[in-house]
Amino acid sequence: MKLIFVYNADAGIFNAMTDTIHKVLSPSNYKCQLCQITYGLTSMQGAWRDFIDELEIEKTFLHRNEFTEKYPDVKAELPAVFIERGESIAPFMTANEIGQCNDLQALIEPMQQRLATVSHS
Repeated sequence: MKLIFVYNADAGIFNAMTDTIHKVLSPSNYKCQLCQITYGLTSMQGAWRDFIDELEIEKTFLHRNEFTEKYPDVKAELPAVFIERGESIAPFMTANEIGQCNDLQALIEPMQQRLATVSHS
């Protein structure tokens, strides 16, 4: 079982710099709430890193272009979190749910609740 975190941004140094500038200059229309909540200007938020490190499940982080390349048949609004079990992949947190999170705790709490449910099934 694995969690797949997918950012609504493309990979690459130029894209990372452009996204950082966009996030600072125009945060209200920045397209990746997952990035907005979990990253500061240059690095992952400490509380988020701690949460991720403590998860007892495999996890991976992909950018939009990487996800599309690896999972071409999965169509979903991004950012999103998916759960992969064997050959199947399913939504774990949708773009809409992530978009409703105003801060890191609002993202972490529902993830913890869902992980508790998943780990017991």
